[in-house]
Amino acid sequence: MSTTNGDKEIQKKNFIDPNCESGTFLSVFFNYKHKNLKNKIDFKEYVKDIVGVDINPIAVLMAKANVLISGLKKCNSNLNDKYEIPVYLADSLYVPNLIKITLPKKLVLMSKFIDIINEIEKYIIKLDDKGALKVFEKCYKPIKTNKKLKNTIKENIINLIQFETKKLNSIWLKIFSNYFRMASYTKFDYIISNPAWVQWSVLPEIYRNNIKANMRMDGLFSSDKNVGGNNLNICALIANKCCERWLSNQGAFCFLMPKSILFNKSFEGFRNLQINKNKRLYFNEIIDFSYINTGEIFEGVGLDFCAYKISKKSLKNKDILPVISYIKNANKNLYNS
Repeated sequence: MSTTNGDKEIQKKNFIDPNCESGTFLSVFFNYKHKNLKNKIDFKEYVKDIVGVDINPIAVLMAKANVLISGLKKCNSNLNDKYEIPVYLADSLYVPNLIKITLPKKLVLMSKFIDIINEIEKYIIKLDDKGALKVFEKCYKPIKTNKKLKNTIKENIINLIQFETKKLNSIWLKIFSNYFRMASYTKFDYIISNPAWVQWSVLPEIYRNNIKANMRMDGLFSSDKNVGGNNLNICALIANKCCERWLSNQGAFCFLMPKSILFNKSFEGFRNLQINKNKRLYFNEIIDFSYINTGEIFEGVGLDFCAYKISKKSLKNKDILPVISYIKNANKNLYNS
């Protein structure tokens, strides 16, 4: 957790892993944040301010299970309460433009939002628009009195029922609820992840087109017109957009990504570290795991990796960037710098 740089108020900070997979980094977050815990705390307090996101439903399920297991020895829980594990099935890059769903922010921020959606889903499956509307009205009173809001909710319900009649499955309601939950988060103090390393050229064409249509990407690709020069790895795109969307002014970002980011022309645009057109990010530290005696940190991958620490603050000396090379001790399973 070198990214936290000895933060003495770590318990007050929030974390996100935007590509959490089975929750390995989440477990580190929980252990690190609660390392000085002496007494058991409520599970809601335990999971507060630590968020995971992944596009793979199996990975999300595994991550939730691992979060639950990690909290068993450290938490108290009330069997009569329902607990939300903040690991969400969503894409960190963009929201799919399938249908338009609009919900009041106060409703999304309710602690029982997911339970509300699950209840509404029962009526969507039965194609019962009136029943679904009653649940909305019961859970959020302004819907009943605000005509414009009520009509918007009715339109949402009609769209979802159409999905159901087309056999597209009410699972979409759960997926939308995850995206709404993610939209309720604004900034994070720490963004730490091991993202997907996939070349832009091998992504499904429909996915590439959707990203281009729904996201500002100018300046991210290399100016090199050769095919190789323009073949950005999606991990760099995820990194840029996560910083743009979630990184707080005092926060720190750290992704484990290929070492080729430092010199490959494909990453020329990413290395400029520009977000929101005119705002600048800065490399604060690079941890290099490619030293000859270190070995592969991911066996069989055949790539060298570095951890890139980035923030909105430049170092005092802008001409010097700390690079730490980790060397594996031959007699111990640890790394020395």
